[in-house]
Amino acid sequence: MRYLCCCPRLIHWFEGFQRLEVNEDVPPLSQNVPQESLVEYKDITQRFTEEAETLAIGQLVQDPNFTLLEAVGALEIMDPKMDSGLMPAITEEHFNVIASRSAQEIIGIMDQLLSYEMAWHSGNALSQTVLISLYIDKLLESSPVDLNHAIFYTEQPLNQSKHDFVLLNVLRGYCLGVIKSCFLVNNTIKSQYVLEIQEEDFVTTTYNISLLDDVQPAEICQEIENSLQLLDDISHQRLWSEELHTALKYRLSHRLSMLRNFSMSVQDYGAYIDTPLEPWESCLELSKRVEETHPFGKPVEEAFSTNVLRKLATTVPPRPKAEMQFTEAIGDLKRMCAEMTEIVKILQYVSPGNILTFLLRFNGRKLQPCTYVRVMLQCLLVQNWAVVGKVPIKEYVIADLKELCCPLPKLLDPNNDLAEAPQSPEYNIMKRVNWFTDKASNLMLGLFQKLCMNRPRVRRTLCHILLDWDAFQSEAEDVDTELHQYTHEEPLRSGDSETYSYPLSSWVFYYKLRIMEWIVLLGFELEIYQPYEFAGMYWVAQHYIRTRLHHLERIRTHVVHQGNFQVLEEWRKEQQETMAYLMFLSLEASAQHDLIVALTNTHRILLIMDLITTHPQPYGADELRFMLRMKPFQSINVPEPFTWDYVPWTYFQPQKYKEEDEQDLALDKQESIEEAHQSIADARKHYELLNKMRINVSRAVLCEDMYRESLKDVLRSCIATSISLSVLKKSIENGDPRPDSLEIKIESERYHAWFPVPVVGVKKG
Repeated sequence: MRYLCCCPRLIHWFEGFQRLEVNEDVPPLSQNVPQESLVEYKDITQRFTEEAETLAIGQLVQDPNFTLLEAVGALEIMDPKMDSGLMPAITEEHFNVIASRSAQEIIGIMDQLLSYEMAWHSGNALSQTVLISLYIDKLLESSPVDLNHAIFYTEQPLNQSKHDFVLLNVLRGYCLGVIKSCFLVNNTIKSQYVLEIQEEDFVTTTYNISLLDDVQPAEICQEIENSLQLLDDISHQRLWSEELHTALKYRLSHRLSMLRNFSMSVQDYGAYIDTPLEPWESCLELSKRVEETHPFGKPVEEAFSTNVLRKLATTVPPRPKAEMQFTEAIGDLKRMCAEMTEIVKILQYVSPGNILTFLLRFNGRKLQPCTYVRVMLQCLLVQNWAVVGKVPIKEYVIADLKELCCPLPKLLDPNNDLAEAPQSPEYNIMKRVNWFTDKASNLMLGLFQKLCMNRPRVRRTLCHILLDWDAFQSEAEDVDTELHQYTHEEPLRSGDSETYSYPLSSWVFYYKLRIMEWIVLLGFELEIYQPYEFAGMYWVAQHYIRTRLHHLERIRTHVVHQGNFQVLEEWRKEQQETMAYLMFLSLEASAQHDLIVALTNTHRILLIMDLITTHPQPYGADELRFMLRMKPFQSINVPEPFTWDYVPWTYFQPQKYKEEDEQDLALDKQESIEEAHQSIADARKHYELLNKMRINVSRAVLCEDMYRESLKDVLRSCIATSISLSVLKKSIENGDPRPDSLEIKIESERYHAWFPVPVVGVKKG
């Protein structure tokens, strides 16, 4: 590291030690002196090191006139990323925004603006993207409150040609559209409860710059339409070729479409459900036209400068501009348009199960939706305490409860709300059910909100809300117990014992188990676990899924039992729908369980055979690592949290297990291989059955394509795991393979993110 100094106070401090020579013939500040010659820097690295060595440990030298702020500032000197004074001379003062430009250059500037806008959507700051445009800087420099002040010039230049007038008009309209699009996107994201604002995925800071805040989107749309009309009016004059004329119109039309889409309210989306061409579909088509005509453009690099960062109200050091290739930017834009088209489908409400399936499949794709899309999904999903603006959240909870548990008709009878006598059973049922739906509504809204976040945030926030669901389950069990005396439910008798259905707490417990599974499985998707931890964490996931299977079987048993005492035809129909749904959920859980059993045994065998490298952990221990992984579940009452003494050695302590008898070890490996083969075969059968099910049964009406694609990814995981098991089995039959004879690689790119495959291959040579 080199130390350089030009701060006068710092130089004075070093002069006190008589260790530093400074050139005092510094020329006075003058407008005519180049910036690079204002200060002469002196290398004091060696002298600074020598002086520092004379200090004892813990000794501090301080000059009262040299503050901590100045000391930190001195460290920034000569660092282009921190020292704004080191930046090149301001070039935007010499940049003429009204200079004559060719049509190719205007097209190039538009495409560059689009690239920077998509770079902003991908998580960079406005100061690194859109705001470095000198054209946009010119439009915003006077903080315009209306479009009459958002101009490139106050008076039309003398001898301005028709060619230049039209192109500047077109570019101004496009720039205004970009500015307002950023304003609308920014406001939409800030209006929602999105934790990743200013942290991970999106930067909402505008640096105290007004992005045409007081101008209505309709006014800018009219400006763009006027520019389009101007292009049509001069088309016969042949100011440029037909290809360039068409390219300019495509870009204005595309910007107009984007601005209108960004300015749409949540209520506006409902009007386009049944239209043949949804707004974002038309934007997608125009994006393709812009991509096709991109070769006609010519970039103008001098039209973008980071020197404008000096004007921003921020304490953040200057950052380099965020470059994004046009091909990448237009690809992200087309994907965003396609995703916006997808999320509008959620407005076609079918059932609670379909809503949950859509959220899991949409946000579970390998290419994560951008922040704006996820925020809009959240906006469309919950509108004024109503799911997709149609079903009040309380009615949604009741519908979900009926779909999963099919409780007694008396429990959810709408006539209970008419009861007024405090002693009547109907009044007491109504009071307790209303309490349950109020509490469940808040938790369900929170779950929707969490599932719309990015994947790391999903896992983190699920760990938080899990405690709320656990506490709610205990309260719901008490309410279920109180309801027995009012609903007169016939218990299910088995020998001397009697059990009740407990529909409210059963519904809560089901969702709590799903949350626990998601937390564990998301760890594989986010690569939180090391490969040598896979066996143990799959064993944990296997336990929770098995618990869910037993819980679904219990719900099914009670639904069948209650059918022996009900004669209402409407309830019979609900029972049939619930039974079909429970059959699907059980089959899905069985398929997941079998696949996880196979992966658990596969990874355990690889650990025993030293085919997965276990790195030394001098400051760690297996028990501490296990407790860290289980931390989200330590406060859960049911299912009972694991303790280190309970978990089997074979999954969490392979080294200790390998100390067992060699003969028992060989037999165990053979049995594990056979069990894994059988489990993976069963998993494939179950997933193939799931793929053949009708989408109304599998609750995939809103996302059939995404659901089928997810099943294909899981089937690929099944097939690849089966192949790896076959290679392992053959190697064991030929003799215990050495670690250097087989090659192990954990792959997740081609498979489901929750089920990465240990690909086993024989090393060549």
